[in-house]
Amino acid sequence: MKNIITTSIIALLMTGCASVSNKKIAEYGYNIPKEILKEHSGSIIVDDLEKRFYYSDTEYWDFLLGTAYKRITFTYHPDSVSNVKKIRAEFRSMTKEWAHSKWISVYVNGEKIINQASNNRRTSTSIVNGGSAGNTVYTHEHYTVPISIELAKKIAHADSDSVTIRFGGGNAGYVDDKPHPLATMNGLKSVIALTETTTKI
Repeated sequence: MKNIITTSIIALLMTGCASVSNKKIAEYGYNIPKEILKEHSGSIIVDDLEKRFYYSDTEYWDFLLGTAYKRITFTYHPDSVSNVKKIRAEFRSMTKEWAHSKWISVYVNGEKIINQASNNRRTSTSIVNGGSAGNTVYTHEHYTVPISIELAKKIAHADSDSVTIRFGGGNAGYVDDKPHPLATMNGLKSVIALTETTTKI
């Protein structure tokens, strides 16, 4: 029964995501090719209150008691004032009993594509209820780094096992984290596809 309810909720959410239309996007002064819109509409966020829309999607690294924690997130705002298209990449650690890091480096197939970035670092924590085992506190370091489409492609089109995010500068020296082995990177690919094909009306 629980699985049926979960499946129904997911179906409703997917239906809601798919309802984004080019007519709605056109209200903001942009156009997306129909086939791209149809395939990647789940990565489009429309905020009518703020009168803006943008693209955002994520990959997951780990699960704690059924809760998925995002590991890598790409976000792109078409209405960015810059003429250079930059994707905002957020990398999130989830480490237990580890000193706060100071920077990240990102490797794809051994190539260092982001070198000790410390942009927009922030820290948060999660308290996970383990029942009789007691609560566990997890520390999360978030790094938001502006990257080019070319670098974003290297991450999104890589196999998950070839991507390594190194969190460094803390008392432990560094800790290497990887996306979940089953990560498809499809969410990240969607943001890139939308970013590359959006045109201004």
